[in-house]
Amino acid sequence: MQGLNPTNNNGWRFVSNPLVTPDLIVVPSCKTGPTVGLNPVGAKGAIDEDNDHEVWRIKTTPDVVSPIRVGDVIYLCGHGPFTAHDVKTGQQLYKGDVTKGYHWANMVAGDGKIYATSQEGVTDVIRAGREFKKLATNSLPDKIFGSPAISGGRLYFRGYGYLWAIGNP
Repeated sequence: MQGLNPTNNNGWRFVSNPLVTPDLIVVPSCKTGPTVGLNPVGAKGAIDEDNDHEVWRIKTTPDVVSPIRVGDVIYLCGHGPFTAHDVKTGQQLYKGDVTKGYHWANMVAGDGKIYATSQEGVTDVIRAGREFKKLATNSLPDKIFGSPAISGGRLYFRGYGYLWAIGNP
């Protein structure tokens, strides 16, 4: 989403996706803006520092980030490191290295693993938890911008050239 101001050409953009769970809404901005954790019960109005429903605030957000939650941990990955944050406090638990490049596809999780896919078709597999452990790095010879899907024990990736299904027959 992008907004333009016709009087002076200043604009804004919002390319990140919020994460909504029954007990927490996580709203990332983009570029170097904040990521905010909100209590959804009774929340309404502006998402600013004076909001009574704000639970925590992470000062800087990676560009084009879509958080994912597994248990009591929120994970972020955009154009930069893979980070994990405590659900209750927003405190960073760790910062781990993943494949360099833009990760515009939403991360997906299954079987205790998180899959972070770069535009270059490289998927890092990270163990879900409060400590960083990269389990694997896998490459596809395709550009990947869309979010992978998990179904029937397979991972599906929509690339520019192909639809990829990875898993056991």
